[in-house]
This record gives sequence, structure tokens and C-alpha cells, in this order.
Amino acid sequence: MALLEVENLQVHFRTPEGINRAVDGVSFHVDEGETLAIVGESGCGKSVTSMSLLRLIPEPPGKVAGSVRFAEKDILQLSDREMRAIRGVSGVHIMAYRQEESVAEIVDKSAILQGRSPWYPERDASQYSQRTAS
Repeated sequence: MALLEVENLQVHFRTPEGINRAVDGVSFHVDEGETLAIVGESGCGKSVTSMSLLRLIPEPPGKVAGSVRFAEKDILQLSDREMRAIRGVSGVHIMAYRQEESVAEIVDKSAILQGRSPWYPERDASQYSQRTAS
């Protein structure tokens, strides 16, 4: 069973020029223990997809539709309080990175979130948390 299931995700924004379909029909699943990287050209919807999974798209002007299930819970139907609890779940990391970050910076942050030192894998990374906090 998938830990995260996304089906027909659509994120549209109302603009003065009309509807902008930033994400239109994205589907994927991530099983427990797996890692998913969303890559693509600038402006293709990577950040909007990630932000919509965390319910960080303001409505309006955005509108998120489709199905987003995390641990069998329908993310799009949860209260703000329930979403804050999910965003803070230990061991679950849904992250979006700025395009300006280097691959090394992204790998460092990921390792630290998993409790490992990116520089010394045999050491506990808790002492390094302040270094990469943004």
C-alpha cells in the first residue's frame, strides 16, 4: 500500500488573463521507504505540485482538485489543524527546494532530516541541524 497516493492532481490559478492550469492531471504514488524526485524545466509545475501536497496553495487565487491521500487520509479534506500535524510527522519529509540550491545543499538537508550527518555518515547529525536550517 502506498504511503502517498496522488491521482489526477490539478492546480489552477485564476488570473486577470484567465485560468492558468499550472498542474493538470498529475498522478503518482510513493511507497513507504521510497524517495520521489520531481524534476523538470523551469515553470513546469514542480513547486506547485509540492506545495499543493502540503496544502500551501492559497485559495483563492489557486484551486486544488483531484485526490491526495497520505497514510490513507484524504489531505484535501483535512482541517488546517490536522494538516499541521501531518506536516510535522517525524520521519516524513515532503520537501520543495529553491532552484538556486545546489545538489550538495539538497543532499545535506535530506541527510540531516533523516538524522544522518552528510559529512560523516557514521555520526549523529543532530549537532549539524543549525548549519542547514533555512
